Amino acid sequence: MKNLIKSTLFLTVLIAGLIAGLTACKDRTTEMITYEANVPVYMPFDEFRASFLKSAPAEISHPGKMYFKDGYLFVNEYGKGIHVIDNTDPSNPEKIAFYEILGNVDMAIKGNVLFADSHIDLLAIDITDVEKPVEIDRIENVDDIRGRARRSSGDGRVLASGEALCGRSAAERDRTQGQEKRAIERNQRCRRQQTTALESTGTVRG
Repeated sequence: MKNLIKSTLFLTVLIAGLIAGLTACKDRTTEMITYEANVPVYMPFDEFRASFLKSAPAEISHPGKMYFKDGYLFVNEYGKGIHVIDNTDPSNPEKIAFYEILGNVDMAIKGNVLFADSHIDLLAIDITDVEKPVEIDRIENVDDIRGRARRSSGDGRVLASGEALCGRSAAERDRTQGQEKRAIERNQRCRRQQTTALESTGTVRG
């Protein structure tokens, strides 16, 4: 009887040991996972403010605002610049140039001067000859976070402040809240003030 008990106990311990050994033996594997992430690309201010360029015509892929003047169409390429299209023959429009303006989303024209935003700056570009545009002025930091970016006209006068020049962020907020009329009025007032500010330095005449 004792031998039977010992045999049973031995088998029980043996089986338990085998089970424990089998469950403990697992293959170890290593899995490599590759992630893609957006990494910010920084540009020095000097390089950014020297980036305006007239280049060859480009494909229109993300059009924004459009402007018509003297037979030419100016079409914003969102965030990249402005397409210039000869529309003197509406049945056969011809792209003739692309103005590279980093961060551009808006524009206005007065006389022969094209006003265009470029991220935090406002550019004034002479388009008397649309194929030979010339950057004639730049107001820097018009979207200063405090709205107080200012620039001297050279004789002690203050050209403008961010409050008078931009207003775009507030207008966008109004639009998202459904106050479209107020957003339109704010943008129109902003563009008038931008033009007036540049005229006060003699950049724009007539």
